[in-house]
Amino acid sequence: MISDSELLTAEQVSKINHHFDSAPFKEGVVQADNQVSVNKEAKDNYVMAQTSPQYRKCIDLVQKAFQNLADFSTTYVLKEMTVPIFTEYREGGFYKPHIDDLTIGGVKTHHSMTLFFSEPDEYEGGELVLGMGDREYSLKPPAGTILVYPTGLMHKINPVISGKRRVALMWASSAIEDTFMRYQLIDLSKAVINTAKTYPGTDEESKLAVLPFEQIRVNFLREYGNI
Repeated sequence: MISDSELLTAEQVSKINHHFDSAPFKEGVVQADNQVSVNKEAKDNYVMAQTSPQYRKCIDLVQKAFQNLADFSTTYVLKEMTVPIFTEYREGGFYKPHIDDLTIGGVKTHHSMTLFFSEPDEYEGGELVLGMGDREYSLKPPAGTILVYPTGLMHKINPVISGKRRVALMWASSAIEDTFMRYQLIDLSKAVINTAKTYPGTDEESKLAVLPFEQIRVNFLREYGNI
């Protein structure tokens, strides 16, 4: 399942890009054979220094955005989340096909998340390509969008031909260990939220209308969730 949500406002995106402009960066690394090193044949990108004041300011903006989007954590039943890694792919930057690690930052990885800060027309190339079965899906959503997909998917970043591709990377564990139930509950949560938003009555009437479905969702969580 691949899904997205609008997480950041245009103002928040602008502030984060301003911090990107002045932040110190280091070359991105890859892990292979229990060693972490720069490998330009596998990946070419840059990572914002986590000791910089710009990183702290970007973290604050993203965390506040998550707090304002309460539906996000509820929908995906998140248990733990890694701190964001702010990355920049410059001209020629890429990441060859790979699979993310089973654990990252001490967090078991059920969900991979990419938060976009560059508009699609601000860089050429640089698509996130996800492999599902025999198909590949090339994705390049608007700035402010957070894309969520299963961590086990093979994926790559196409070479950036021009411009800069700026994103934050995060991983999260789910409170639902069973994969089938996890995605059924995500679908149910989205259906409940969308029904409440589109119900023609008052807010109180919409809450009553979706209450039986919310009861089912919560009871499934109670039975299957590692909460």
